[in-house]
Amino acid sequence: MMLSSAVLFVVVFGVVLGQQTTPKPTTPVTTPLPTLPPSSSTAKPTVKPTSPIPTTVVPNVTTTVSPPTTPAPTGPPRNTYNVSSTNGTYCILMEAALQVKISYLSHNKTKEAVIPLDTAASVDNTLSTCHGPNDTQVLAITFAEHNSLVFTFKKNSTVFVSSISVTFTEDPKHFPESDQPGLQETVHSGKLQLYSVLPGRSYLCNRDGPVTISSGVTLDVLSVQLQAYTNETSHGGLFGTATECSSSDISNIIPIAVGVALAALVLVVLIAYVIGRRRSRQKGYQSV
Repeated sequence: MMLSSAVLFVVVFGVVLGQQTTPKPTTPVTTPLPTLPPSSSTAKPTVKPTSPIPTTVVPNVTTTVSPPTTPAPTGPPRNTYNVSSTNGTYCILMEAALQVKISYLSHNKTKEAVIPLDTAASVDNTLSTCHGPNDTQVLAITFAEHNSLVFTFKKNSTVFVSSISVTFTEDPKHFPESDQPGLQETVHSGKLQLYSVLPGRSYLCNRDGPVTISSGVTLDVLSVQLQAYTNETSHGGLFGTATECSSSDISNIIPIAVGVALAALVLVVLIAYVIGRRRSRQKGYQSV
């Protein structure tokens, strides 16, 4: 009985001792962080400035459409036209810039065809001759396909062009909308005495006036140097000494004409003065 009590005492004492020595579990305590008031020095978030969207101003551009520019017509080229005899000796030499102007009807209205003798113009060796009728010499030029220009030269004390003829066809290229398409016609100048020079000399003119062939047909001789009957001189196909056209003397004629006009004006003033003096004297006598 005493043993049982001792065992029970030991067990109870052990339980009590175990409760005193066993630590209680520790519950973690969470301490909240102190809340700080907002500082006035705290930088505000940086807001990037918004650039305004550039406004594209469309310029008010007025486009003026210019009318098409018509190029100024160029003059005919200066071509060479020579005629030689059967033995190869030249009898006619010509270097010239030529064009033909012809009036024609289109829709019952008069228009003008201007046909230059371009680089395709050439000597017609069939019609050209060094030994024509009555000792004439002939230079025939074919141009613009169906057209021809014929110079006839004569010689007496001087050498000159005695006649010019033009044969032309009203083709669509040079005579657009012609009332008579395909019409072929030959016109003659009649008797002339153009470009007269002494035998053995050449005629030279950098700018000559138009030559009227017939009504409505004109030959423009823009520049020319020519010589006929060169087979009778020993120039070997070269021009003889040039005789320049009278148009180059205009600069001398104008001062002379002005001088004559001034002299006439002075004479008129003197006559008026004399007449006035006489009348004043007559009035003086009558008053006395």
